[in-house]
Amino acid sequence: MSYKIKITISIDDQPGLTRYYTSFPEALNSIKNYFKGFIVNIYNLPVKEENDSP
Repeated sequence: MSYKIKITISIDDQPGLTRYYTSFPEALNSIKNYFKGFIVNIYNLPVKEENDSP
C-alpha cells in the first residue's frame, strides 16, 4: 500500500507552502526544519504562565 502525506503550512493567511512526503519521520523532520528559525524545539515549547510579564 502506497501513500503520500500532504502538508501545507500557512501563516497569517499567506499562501501556504505545500510539500508531499512518503513517510511520517520525513514529514516531521521537514516541519522541524521549517520552523527552526523561530521555534527552537517544536516538542519542548515553554509553557507561558498567565501572570508572566512579557
